[in-house]
Amino acid sequence: MLYLNSFLLSAGSFFTLPNILLIIALILLLLCSAFFSASEIAFSSSSNVRIKTLAEENVRGSRKALYISEHFDNALSTVLVGNNFVNILSTTLCAYLFLMLIENPVIYNIVNTVVMTIVILIFGEIMPKSIAKANPEKACLFLAPILYVVMKVLFIFCVPFNLLQKAMHKKKSANAKPTVTEDELETIVETMEEEGVIEEEDADIIYGALKLNDVCVKDVMTPRVDVVCINIKSNIEDIKKTFLKTQFSRIPVYEKSKDNIIGILNEKTFFSAIVGKTHINIYNMLTPALFVSKTSKINDVMKLMQKEQKHMAIVSDEYGGTSGVVTMEDCFEEVFGEVYDEHDDIVNTISKIDDNKYRVNAELSVEELFDYLQIEKMPKEKYSNIASFLCSINDTVPQQNKIITYKTIDETIDEDSKFIKKQLILSFKLVRVEKRRIREVELTITQQVLDK
Repeated sequence: MLYLNSFLLSAGSFFTLPNILLIIALILLLLCSAFFSASEIAFSSSSNVRIKTLAEENVRGSRKALYISEHFDNALSTVLVGNNFVNILSTTLCAYLFLMLIENPVIYNIVNTVVMTIVILIFGEIMPKSIAKANPEKACLFLAPILYVVMKVLFIFCVPFNLLQKAMHKKKSANAKPTVTEDELETIVETMEEEGVIEEEDADIIYGALKLNDVCVKDVMTPRVDVVCINIKSNIEDIKKTFLKTQFSRIPVYEKSKDNIIGILNEKTFFSAIVGKTHINIYNMLTPALFVSKTSKINDVMKLMQKEQKHMAIVSDEYGGTSGVVTMEDCFEEVFGEVYDEHDDIVNTISKIDDNKYRVNAELSVEELFDYLQIEKMPKEKYSNIASFLCSINDTVPQQNKIITYKTIDETIDEDSKFIKKQLILSFKLVRVEKRRIREVELTITQQVLDK
């Protein structure tokens, strides 16, 4: 009762002008705490790429936001120094105000600690950080102009902390990682595709462009057995028939064997030369052939073709012979998908027979097949197509109707959010084999649940 009477008497004389000013100062300090907390979470959660895009578009506040993002260590020191300062000062002011209401030092310290902890947690930490986290880029644009000024004002106080950070991160700067890695970019593109920002076809083009440095010439070339060549000793009529039958604009010319390519014959040059003439020299119409290694990356080959102004290159093997032919179109198809002209036959690479059975063209890549089937765990070795994959796991020469099996593990989550591990058995039946070459297979998939 004595404490209550004392509290009521103190409360009656509490609301004086100085105390009201202190309460206003306390509220302002809490707003400053909220500002620093929101700034910290906004700039740590925002995407540098998006901020750079906004800066290029001259969005208001984006320039300062980009500066802060690029100097985040300095900004973080400023935020932490400022946040600690305003929190300590607000706690001190609150303690002074409670001291006027409560005479017992033990009670007023307990009340001050409990009240300020709750107030700072709710209004100085949780609420501002939740709001900033919900839309970090927008928060950055709003907070950047004020934080930029605060960084300049508190710079001298943050110098020791900045020096300490630099001393601790000397090794980190020597091995600095890129802002965005290729895997992260693929994840961004996948997210954009799922959210409907870009179409599936556009996403496939981006994926194709990203993997240009990873794909070798041997993965896209036309193999030697399928290459159409002209013997230098062939007569004019035979060469004419070859051009008309294949509808190719360029054909390699060899002497004695395909391993000795001496040049490339252009269809336009050839037909222009034979008009009104009975004797022509094929040698004079040949353009020098461009030779590349089958292990060359197609990105490098495309640049070389552009430099040499060639549309076709002869792929050499490790023995100096001809391994195949690669064209600019083959390289483009890695980015844009299959490119068909009016003379090409459109081939259906995968056709679904029923729920677990598919008809698959053996020229399809292993990666495309597993992506289509939504099987994440692919073979460790890299294969150019299904045919090469099956030949590698088969000990004998491919024969019609032979069945080749491959086992893999697939991990999924069911409707009840339970983790399911399955063993998938892929049975490839060789339904079409021509001259020991696998052309088409019938794939049957069976599965067995291992555990949940």
